[in-house]
Amino acid sequence: MAETIIISPLITNLLAIGIVILVVSTLLLPRMIRHLVHSIILIAFGIIPILHSYKMIGFNIPSWPIVGYALTVIIILSGRTLIVDGFKEENRALKFLTIAAGFVIILVVTIPTLYNLGAITFNLTYPPIINNILYMSAGVLLLIGTMILKN
Repeated sequence: MAETIIISPLITNLLAIGIVILVVSTLLLPRMIRHLVHSIILIAFGIIPILHSYKMIGFNIPSWPIVGYALTVIIILSGRTLIVDGFKEENRALKFLTIAAGFVIILVVTIPTLYNLGAITFNLTYPPIINNILYMSAGVLLLIGTMILKN
């Protein structure tokens, strides 16, 4: 039988504060480095739960609310970046894909968060793997967009 690990409230609070400081500190980084860090975080948050569900790795990301909110902030910022970078893209097909992906990412992540906060009365229901795929896709698109665009 699996052993349950109990973490003290002090440790949980310190980890939550650390996560908030980490997210805020990434906003102070130069654009290229910030987008690289955000894309790595998104890809990790997408692939780790998938690998864990297939029992390929033995650890998973904790499901603390602060982690979810920090991830939501990073995804919204990444979606915004995809939209802005999409308008700068010269290839029409990639431009449309990037802008559409940015809007979809923002909506799919924002609507459940607003619903959980009681700000809206409707919600999107889909399996959790959709979030993981969304995180990975956003991370990959952000990484590609950061490497392709010059400014």
